[in-house]
Amino acid sequence: MKSALGRQLDSLFEHVDAIKTAYEQVQSDLCLLAYHIQTDLKALPVWAENTEQSGFDGNRIKIIEAIRRQTIDDLLSPSETFSFAGAVACTVKTIEILKQLNTSKDHFKSAVTQYRKSEAYQTKKTASKLLEQSGYPGLKTRQVARHLQYIEYHPRRISWSKAKGSSNIVITQEEAAQRLLKIGQGGHITLQLDLIKKMAKDEKLVIQRKIKPYLSANISSFKVGGRCSLQKIESSLPIFFQYDESKKLPIVEYGVKQSLAERSERIDKKLENDVYLSSISAYRYKKGWAKQ
Repeated sequence: MKSALGRQLDSLFEHVDAIKTAYEQVQSDLCLLAYHIQTDLKALPVWAENTEQSGFDGNRIKIIEAIRRQTIDDLLSPSETFSFAGAVACTVKTIEILKQLNTSKDHFKSAVTQYRKSEAYQTKKTASKLLEQSGYPGLKTRQVARHLQYIEYHPRRISWSKAKGSSNIVITQEEAAQRLLKIGQGGHITLQLDLIKKMAKDEKLVIQRKIKPYLSANISSFKVGGRCSLQKIESSLPIFFQYDESKKLPIVEYGVKQSLAERSERIDKKLENDVYLSSISAYRYKKGWAKQ
């Protein structure tokens, strides 16, 4: 009978093999897509983000580089992923390739998740480290696993925007105390629990956390029966659309920056400038703005 260490090592090797196999399938599907874009789609238009011109150009190579980019970027935080706006006119065959690719990405994500939940998981041996030891260094698993978005119609307009802001959760004093106690014990926790006791009976708090900017696209269709449909897709990579030569080329542009940033600004005006309970990033409402 094998020892606990032996069983753990066997489990680790199984997870390494599963993650490596799933990653290599993603790479195979990405290569197929890249070749398809270069050859089968060469007569169809693309729109690639051009930061120097604050617009889009027809650089097909930049599109391919963006969708294949999976390595760690020192300019991004661990929670951020590389983003690149754009659009690609495609065919039914492209949609089939994208569906297969996204399925492979799901299998990769599942393999990584299963490893993280297993007894073999070690904090010093992340999935990225396992892949590095298998000959694939510098990978960010989030970028490997994220889907490529597509729509199965020819749009009239694709308007990109970058939204940013904060996550705001309203909590009661009791919920705040429970969150503090979950963190642990110590003088700093006791001090914050005492601060809760000094609050008015029905006064609530807001947990606020900053959100990294993210790309989204507002997509509008051509009118059918006098109406056009609107769709919003959050995507950090170019969006593929099924090309229809009978329709005009879509307008691909940057829209007006707004949404989360504006909503967060309105909420910020209601909150005190200084955090009230630092351990849980909880703020009090300013006088006159108390949440009932």
